[in-house]
Amino acid sequence: MFATSEKKLDQSEYDSLTEIILKSTDGSLERFLTENGKQVDHPKFVQYLKTLFETKKIPINPQDIWQPTNSDVTAKFNVNVYIENSASMDAYFAGVTELETVIYNMLANLKISGVSEVTSLSFVNSKVTFSKDNISSQEIDNLITKIEPETFRKLGGDRGVTDIKDVVKLVLDKVDEKNAAILISDFVFSPGKNANAQDYLNNQTVGLKINFAEKLKELDLAVAIIQLSSNFNGNYYDRTGQIHKLNCQRPYYLWVIGSTDQVRTLLHKNILTDIKGGYLNRIVFYSDKSPETLDYKIQFRPQFGDLPDGAKGPITKAKVSKDGTFGFNVAVDFSRSLQDMNYFLDPYIYRVSNNSYKLSVDVVSSNDNSLSGYTHMLKFVADNVNEETLTVDVMNGIPTWVTTSNSSDDLSIACENDESKKTFGLKNEVDGIAEAFYSQNRVAPLGSFSVSIRK
Repeated sequence: MFATSEKKLDQSEYDSLTEIILKSTDGSLERFLTENGKQVDHPKFVQYLKTLFETKKIPINPQDIWQPTNSDVTAKFNVNVYIENSASMDAYFAGVTELETVIYNMLANLKISGVSEVTSLSFVNSKVTFSKDNISSQEIDNLITKIEPETFRKLGGDRGVTDIKDVVKLVLDKVDEKNAAILISDFVFSPGKNANAQDYLNNQTVGLKINFAEKLKELDLAVAIIQLSSNFNGNYYDRTGQIHKLNCQRPYYLWVIGSTDQVRTLLHKNILTDIKGGYLNRIVFYSDKSPETLDYKIQFRPQFGDLPDGAKGPITKAKVSKDGTFGFNVAVDFSRSLQDMNYFLDPYIYRVSNNSYKLSVDVVSSNDNSLSGYTHMLKFVADNVNEETLTVDVMNGIPTWVTTSNSSDDLSIACENDESKKTFGLKNEVDGIAEAFYSQNRVAPLGSFSVSIRK
């Protein structure tokens, strides 16, 4: 299909692919056409290729995919970058660190992407202590490569107790249809020695919920939380304010806040994720008005019955196999989602109408040409067969990495234990956002599909 040895997709190769789409009678390719069905929807197809190459680890960078001029044009907006500079962040800037490199790369990507009309850089704790609008490449180099802990101390502000909800509120107030924000912080709650830690965490959860719920009333808001890791050499302040000397890798986060279109643009252009060292995890919250129509394909193996009407089913003559189980596999395309592709590997996010089915999920093999265009394989297994229409909802939810990265008590943190890889209060922060976006009684799915099963 393309010359992987050259690590690029050139114009002739791109044109060959779009010609296949236009001439194809395969209904699964219709999703790459515009509403009139006569032209290729280039932004959708280019984004699909980017996700496909990333998922299948094909060595073609997004910027090396040729695409028609102005095929993916998005209205420009300002990007305001905030670095939280409480005392807990000092150790991320001692010497040359991965965090500094990521910020430098990210700001450079913003400058050359053409997405942003103005890129500003600010430092913030209890207030904005420094701000530079329309920052130049030279100013980026001077600021980021020369930051040290003493730089933060000189900027002032209240660097002691970290009130995350107040910092987020300050940033949210600047977000609108013309301005997106990126907030960089360790997002570690610091209640202080005189505070009840659990009460403090609960109050922060409620505060964040209120902040985001109020913003959702005025803007089609989206929030992406990207987890990264950097070397950390200095003081770590636990929930009581006690100091622990650490010199190891610690997590930190980029919160990308803006309209859904703004966040989609920043994610799809890989401005935040195509950075040196990559990122660990990602979760995106956004207020989709209706579930996405998912493209799926029921597999003919394992042998469970017949598919007389093709890959959408129904499954007929379904029966239990010799080993006493009934099962089937479904290939699904999640390439258009704002979520990270790893999000869909988590069985927790799927809601199956018959809970007797056990579900496992894998990435689709890049060696299977028959599954080109599909990103994930869902494998269903049960101990018996029922005549039913099995509905699978892919839910907006909190993936398991948030729980495993959460610390509820950091008093014993040390580089030699797992606490050093966790963030105190992370789950409370994410819960606050989730409760603002998704009702506790009714959570809309990202997408759904159904499989009819007949004996």
